[in-house]
Amino acid sequence: DFDYGTMQYDIRTDVELAEQWATEIEATGLEARRTRYEHFPVDTGIILANQLLNSEGRVPVTQVSCNLYAGVEDIAKLGHAVLRAAEKVGRRIGLVAVTGLSSGLTQRWIEPHEDRVEEPAFEEWDRRILDLLEAGDVDQVMALRDQYAREAQADSQLRALAFLQGSGQLTARADVLA
Repeated sequence: DFDYGTMQYDIRTDVELAEQWATEIEATGLEARRTRYEHFPVDTGIILANQLLNSEGRVPVTQVSCNLYAGVEDIAKLGHAVLRAAEKVGRRIGLVAVTGLSSGLTQRWIEPHEDRVEEPAFEEWDRRILDLLEAGDVDQVMALRDQYAREAQADSQLRALAFLQGSGQLTARADVLA
């Protein structure tokens, strides 16, 4: 038992698409490692997104990691590679990127209802980025990416957004729901 609960999951993987995506990634000159064992530790963001968007498990999932040390240009290549892979295996796909915003660590034990952004400057940055996404100004968000990461400890330096931008599918205004 954990204070924040546990997450039960059962994720069905589209192995053919995953293999083709890895091949397409390698064709760009990047490295792709396949994980072929049943108990691979799946990221909680993937589990949560799957539960919210695919609760009945009807849609198989294919994923790549955030490639933490890759530059945004390389991350963008991953987004483009999945489109080529889907076309080659004849799949219609939806893209979901899981990330966070600022990430200041709370230095004391809190209860779940106390969870919040502790640093006001971080919250201001988060709001600025969300407002730009709502306005559809992804180019400005990407231009601010390094500064945001430096000043508000942005999660993975917004690599998830670079992935979506690289796919060519990030063309509309965002809806910020909460």
